[in-house]
Amino acid sequence: MLYQSYQQKLDHLTAIFAKIWRFRILIVCAVVFVVALIGVLLGITGTIVSFRCDSSVWYGDELQVSASAIFKGVTYEYRQAGGTWGSERPTKVGNYEVRASADGIGGTRYSQVLSFSVLPRPTEVTFVQETLVYGETPVATAELVYSDEILSQSVAYEIEDANFMISSAELTVVNEAGEEVTENYQFNFQPCSVAMAPRPITISVEDAVKVYDGTPLTSREYCIADGSLVEGDRLEVDFFASVTLASTVENTPVVHILDRAGTDITAYYDITIDVGMLVVEPMEIMVTTGSAQSVYDGADWSEESYTASVPLPAGHTAVCSAFPSVRNVGTYENTATVVIVNAEGEDVSGSFRLQMTFGTLTVLPRTLEVTTGSQTWAYDGLPHSCKEFSAVGLVEGHAMQVMSATSVTEVTDDGDIPGYVENILTFSIMDAQNTDVSANYSLQIDYGSLRISEAVIVRVFGLEKYYDGTPLSYTEDDYRVIHHPEGYDVRVMINGSLTEPGKRTPQVTVLVFDESGRDVTAQQMISVIGECYLRVLPREIIVSSISVSVENQGENLYGNAFDNAVWISLGSLADGHRMEAEVTGVLHPEESSAENTIGLVTIYDENGRDVTNCYNIVLNFGTLQWT
Repeated sequence: MLYQSYQQKLDHLTAIFAKIWRFRILIVCAVVFVVALIGVLLGITGTIVSFRCDSSVWYGDELQVSASAIFKGVTYEYRQAGGTWGSERPTKVGNYEVRASADGIGGTRYSQVLSFSVLPRPTEVTFVQETLVYGETPVATAELVYSDEILSQSVAYEIEDANFMISSAELTVVNEAGEEVTENYQFNFQPCSVAMAPRPITISVEDAVKVYDGTPLTSREYCIADGSLVEGDRLEVDFFASVTLASTVENTPVVHILDRAGTDITAYYDITIDVGMLVVEPMEIMVTTGSAQSVYDGADWSEESYTASVPLPAGHTAVCSAFPSVRNVGTYENTATVVIVNAEGEDVSGSFRLQMTFGTLTVLPRTLEVTTGSQTWAYDGLPHSCKEFSAVGLVEGHAMQVMSATSVTEVTDDGDIPGYVENILTFSIMDAQNTDVSANYSLQIDYGSLRISEAVIVRVFGLEKYYDGTPLSYTEDDYRVIHHPEGYDVRVMINGSLTEPGKRTPQVTVLVFDESGRDVTAQQMISVIGECYLRVLPREIIVSSISVSVENQGENLYGNAFDNAVWISLGSLADGHRMEAEVTGVLHPEESSAENTIGLVTIYDENGRDVTNCYNIVLNFGTLQWT
């Protein structure tokens, strides 16, 4: 079996070789062809058989280039015209060349050179904002490729009908490396408009406060508290509010905004005004009514003077009214109603915070010098009284009534010493309406004497007067012989005189002569009662200087520059006397007012002798002030 199998295989192989041998020529030709073909194929390996490229491409798009080579892969090289070849595919706008290459037996095989262009990429310029606030700049955008960015832009526009009318836009583009690549784009722009919103801005007006001075209060102080103006724009702010009287008003301005050309662009702003306040506060002032005193004279009187703690504003006057009038002895409050008026006579009291201090009115008792009568009687055992009296200082129309009187019965002499009893009288005083006004008098009573005696009694009185340049001396009317024996002659001599202020006590001499004219003075008991003196009081005058109010000319104002700059406002000089007075007041331009002071005052008599010390001089200074 094995042999048969083996023999079958040998037979099969013999058959195959016989068939091959039959086609031996054909097989040899085929082998030769294959070998030749392989040689040809090896000779053309790397040959570029196809090559194509886009003639142009937009910047940012992929360049479509393709090539094939026999049995090899293909690479591409690029260059600008006239440049060197490189493997980096160009992306910037320009004209370029490209070739394909492949490695073959014997070296690198190249294709033909093709030209292509990278063209600027058409790009639409648009704007990102639907609405712009006035003062903002429109921001353009465009679709860029790679990692390009817009570095800067210049947008030309005008504002018209509350819209940004954009006419042009120029963009500058850089790549990731910061290189400008603007030329790689063709920016397309169509004029367009963007709605404009008003620019918000807040104007804050400052408050202004002052104390009332009679002049209007205004203020133009303001600031931009929030927001800002567009460069080149400017504010015009007009203020019309003012306040003079004490009150508070809103200081609301009228605001306009202008551009560089002076065009009103207020509508381009949303203006909020933080309103300021003009505040005039009341002026604090204390008014003090005058105080005065007077001696009761039976008539009503009042004191209508006042002083203010601070000067009133220029042109203002305090009008005091409803002053009380007083008559009877006592102390009273000098109340008053005060109204302050301005230069136009308008009541502006509401612009002052008044505090009143009332002075006092004092009515002093009127001194009534009463001398009760004196009388001497020969003793007869009967009571005697004397209701006679004299009064100096009684108000005209008033009458005194004796209510009680002292009486004397017994001899008042004590041996050789004469004696007397005071004639004490009590009185009531009635006015013309028969009203008892006794409480308004202070009685200074010089009591006379009641005597039962034969003695010689002389009463003397002190003499007083205000200086008048003439001598003061005793006359027969200035003493009284109260009592002397019947038929006797009593002579009284009081020597001496006094002209200038002072006091002098003269000597009193009493002589008594009997019916035959014989001097019997030494035999008489002589009594001189009362005080004998001469007194001259200084003459009282008030010397006043002028008050002047003139316009400030920037120079000193002198009080002596005016006629009748000084005068005697109360009292008078003695006959034949004259006064010399120097006005020394001066008001400087920087001051508001000054006293018009009076310097040396000298008084001369008719002989030119200085008698100033004979006067009690009170100086009353006027005021120098600027209008």
